[in-house]
Amino acid sequence: MILISLPEFLILWGLWMAFVSNSHVSEMIVGGFAALGAAIADGVVKERRIVEFLPRASWVWLILLEPWYAVDGTWAIFAALAKRLMGRPSEAQF
Repeated sequence: MILISLPEFLILWGLWMAFVSNSHVSEMIVGGFAALGAAIADGVVKERRIVEFLPRASWVWLILLEPWYAVDGTWAIFAALAKRLMGRPSEAQF
């Protein structure tokens, strides 16, 4: 389990460091503990086969929809902002 979780720990720790964008010792320590906890949890789930993930080939084409979701969401946010700046209420609810 340790050998399987080590690459995941390193990837998760690297992602943490990229997310916080600094190399302070405190961030390295907190990121290390967060990555360690996530890697251990992932290793336990895989070893005990609690959850099974079987991706399907038909899901691959869905990646082509991601740019559309980004554009659509951005448009909705700017439309709500424009309505708010013009003094009209938007349909967005918080």
